[in-house]
Amino acid sequence: MVPATRTTHALRVGPFSLLLIFAVASVPEAADTSDRDAAGNLARQALKATGVKGGLIVHVGCGDGRSTPGFKAGEGCLVQGLDTDAEDVRKAREHVRSLGLPVTRHSYFDPRIKGYKLRAGKIPRGGASKTAGQKGKRERRATSTIRPVESWSTNIPLTGKAMVLAGDVLFVAGTPVQFPPDEPAEKYEAAYEGRMGGIMWAVSATDGSKLAEYRLDAAPAWDGLAAAENRLFLCTSSGSVVCFGK
Repeated sequence: MVPATRTTHALRVGPFSLLLIFAVASVPEAADTSDRDAAGNLARQALKATGVKGGLIVHVGCGDGRSTPGFKAGEGCLVQGLDTDAEDVRKAREHVRSLGLPVTRHSYFDPRIKGYKLRAGKIPRGGASKTAGQKGKRERRATSTIRPVESWSTNIPLTGKAMVLAGDVLFVAGTPVQFPPDEPAEKYEAAYEGRMGGIMWAVSATDGSKLAEYRLDAAPAWDGLAAAENRLFLCTSSGSVVCFGK
């Protein structure tokens, strides 16, 4: 449920925007020390109350980033700020850079851009290749690795909650996930939670091309697709069973 990536300066992830990521040994003096101390007071209190001394710290709702640098607990600490306001994201980056801290761009998967990736492949004959080795006196168990050879892949604008192969047609059903970037986060959340119904795609099992699309009044239940006697049966989150076919 996760392929396709995009790198951006202010990519919205769910209801939040990626602000910044930095790792430093110390925070340089700001031009206005009193302002910095006042803004960082909340961060210092949070660190003291939780006892966090390092690792990844995520500042949710960081605003213009005035207090975010204060969450740096020590060496080896990675701080990430998240906020929904694009203008605050810009101000926060400027503020952090003014302190001499590096702002790092990262790639995060956002299914609203291209949806999810549907892949098909074949497992080579001979199955898995087995490897075994020793480390000191401990003998590692043999492990098996199977690497399918990809036949095709295609983007689908829905979450893959249910799938079934019927002959040379693959049916996949889920909730809508692909939206324009300016759509409010509330719409994406409503769709993901199944409050906007569902979608079912029929794709060619040979090359992944889209054959048909069906709109569903309710979101499909997890693994709720079955095919029998030239009919397709879909269980929905509303408790109903929908039959497609003659």
